[in-house]
Amino acid sequence: MAISKANAADILIMKPKSVEYLIKKTRLVTVNVSGREMVTEESLFKEIGERYRRLGNALEVKSSSGNICRCGCGEETNEGKRFKSGHDQALEGIIRYFLLSGKK
Repeated sequence: MAISKANAADILIMKPKSVEYLIKKTRLVTVNVSGREMVTEESLFKEIGERYRRLGNALEVKSSSGNICRCGCGEETNEGKRFKSGHDQALEGIIRYFLLSGKK
């Protein structure tokens, strides 16, 4: 089954432009349904699952973990940095998703 990109944006609590970005990065998959580009439910569920995984990883990263990005991606940062470039905003978006969606 597939849902509209606008509905996907509502579910993910993001702007439609951000959904387009996730499609471009192949994190969301689309199919053509009666001439409309729709997001597959499977890819939407995978994106939500990825958010849970990253938040869990971020909560486990300790300040003594050296140069590991605190967003939960597990990537190495530059010396003295807590986040890779832009990853602090990614974590902020994930946290916002859980706060605004009422998830625990």
